[in-house]
Amino acid sequence: MPSQVKQALNVWVRQFLAEAAGRRGSASQVIVQAVLDGRAGVGPLQLVISHTMLSRLQTVMTRRGVDAETARHFTDTIASFALLGPAPEFPHLVLGGGAQPTREAIRQICDPYDPSFVHEPYDPEDGRVLDTALAGRADALVTGNFRDFMHYADDDVARGRVHIRTTAGASLWIAHHEDMARWLQTGLRPGRSADLAVDRAAARPDDSRP
Repeated sequence: MPSQVKQALNVWVRQFLAEAAGRRGSASQVIVQAVLDGRAGVGPLQLVISHTMLSRLQTVMTRRGVDAETARHFTDTIASFALLGPAPEFPHLVLGGGAQPTREAIRQICDPYDPSFVHEPYDPEDGRVLDTALAGRADALVTGNFRDFMHYADDDVARGRVHIRTTAGASLWIAHHEDMARWLQTGLRPGRSADLAVDRAAARPDDSRP
């Protein structure tokens, strides 16, 4: 069964901008190429996406000066990645969202008549990203804005870079895009030094065999 990965919107934006600038080998480009290939160091790889993410991505790109036709073609291409993967699936439809809230997906409680109150950013889309990853049974969620997805109940594998979110019968790895790129390239799961030693030992060929 292929590993399922959900990419936050910012990873796609970083990849598009890197390509437009003529750069090569960035973490976001490595991740997107692995999704395009449908395979990486971890084995078969399947993309999990949602209609909401594709729509939001198209809006963000046009705000950054990308013409509407190019933005639409880019999001259509992403949808095709999911359909052409090793376990083909259509974009998910998220109803409501926010079942797994993130830092910017929770509205602040305040006195609306208090002129001194400053609203923090409110972005329910991050919550929908998590909802899509969980509903799509993704193994990992990759993002360049890791702080938005941190939660006090997470298992910290590498604080601020790799966490594990556990829900009813499922565990979702949330990884910074640089850590995910290394994971996909090497096939070695990010972890504490003891865990990595076990992974490396398992990955080495058995020299004792004839």
